[in-house]
Parts: sequence; structure tokens; C-alpha cells
Amino acid sequence: MPDYEQVDTEIFAEPEVAEEEVVEKPKRVLSEKQIDALARGRAKVAENREKKRKLLLKKKKDEDFVKQAIEEKIANRVEKRAKLKSEREQSKRDKLLEKKRQAEEQQGNSQKIENWVKEREKALDNCETIEEFDELSGHLDSITEEDILDNKKLHTKLNKIYALYKV
Repeated sequence: MPDYEQVDTEIFAEPEVAEEEVVEKPKRVLSEKQIDALARGRAKVAENREKKRKLLLKKKKDEDFVKQAIEEKIANRVEKRAKLKSEREQSKRDKLLEKKRQAEEQQGNSQKIENWVKEREKALDNCETIEEFDELSGHLDSITEEDILDNKKLHTKLNKIYALYKV
């Protein structure tokens, strides 16, 4: 029977390596034509690389320009929408304020008319005779609703009418 320990050491043992001799090869010497051709090739490769770089930069600038133009259009649209929205809201506010003002004006007008009716009744109650009552009533009937709503006109007409009776 074989000795397994001996077999294992033979199989797994590192082979003895002899020191290798390092052989130095002489560098290749290029002729002037080869050196010129190599320089032209390198220059051409560098030129092509530069062209590609410029082309990429140009594409990027164009893409940036297009992107910026699109962003500006979007911003303009958003701004216009916001402006239209604010104009609509302002228009709604203006309409509501106008309705409120008209309601207040009508309320004020009705109040003026009520005050005028009371003033007229007081003036007619102060009359002592029927003729005086009829004459004053005729003068007061000449005052229109437009006169009642305009304080200056009303006071002017009333002063003229009252001046007739004070004399």
C-alpha cells in the first residue's frame, strides 16, 4: 500500500523554480517619417476629440436653450393664468361691491324719500287754512323724486317755497 503522506507531499509540494533570466529588449527606434506620422495621428485624434467635445457642448447649450425657452413659456402661461384669475376675482369683488353700494344707495334713497314725506306732512300740518294748504301742497307736489335725492336741489326749491310764505 502506498504511503499517503508521501504522496500528498509530492503532489502538493511546490516545484523548484530556477531563477529566470530577465532579458531586456532594446527599445524600438522609429524613423523620422514614423515619428512625423505618429505626431500627425495624435494631432488628428486630439482634433477629433476637440470637435466631439465642442459638438457635445453645442448640443448641451442647444438643449439648455430649448429647456430654458420651454420653462419661460410655462412660466408665462402660469403668470397669465394667475393674472386672469386675479382679474376675475377682482371683477367679482367689484361686482359685489357695486351691488352692495347700489343696495346701500337704494336704502339711502328710500330713507331720503321717507324723510321728505315726513317733512312734507309737517309743513302741511302747520297750514291754518284750506287755501294755504292747497297752495303749499301744489308747490310741494312740484318737487320730484330727483330733487329729493339731490340735497342741493331740494334745499333750493324748499327755500324758494318757504320764502313765499314768510313774506
